[in-house]
Amino acid sequence: FVRGPKQILAQPFALWPAFAPFLADNLGHRLLARRADPRVILVAHGSRTPGPSSASANHLARQLQARYGRIEAAFLEEPPFAAEVIAAAEAPYALVGLFFGAGLHGVEDFDHLAAMARHVPEAAFTVGDLPGLASLLAGEVRGRLGLQE
Repeated sequence: FVRGPKQILAQPFALWPAFAPFLADNLGHRLLARRADPRVILVAHGSRTPGPSSASANHLARQLQARYGRIEAAFLEEPPFAAEVIAAAEAPYALVGLFFGAGLHGVEDFDHLAAMARHVPEAAFTVGDLPGLASLLAGEVRGRLGLQE
């Protein structure tokens, strides 16, 4: 975010107060037709040294607990490893990748994990594919810059 000549770096998307309800609503819409009450596995990148990525994913998981009681975060590069968590997952469950698009390797790894899962997830998507994401981002930017809607 930019304000005047200074740049203001926003906190990770997963920590925005509006993001957890946004994600919960989108997941609910995807699961409504299936009438499933699945366990939800959030897949994030993580790091060889636990830090902001895992902290943000775990924070988001805690926020989603009220709506989807069986939530856990798993990671590509730190324990608990997503490959192991998904391999052990029993149906029904949903996979949500905390990836926004063509970045490093997260989306490709997520797609591979979902395709190779022992049990097919009720839903499998990355947050970058969610409808309304651009509007959520624009609203946050306007709010941070103090602009009227």
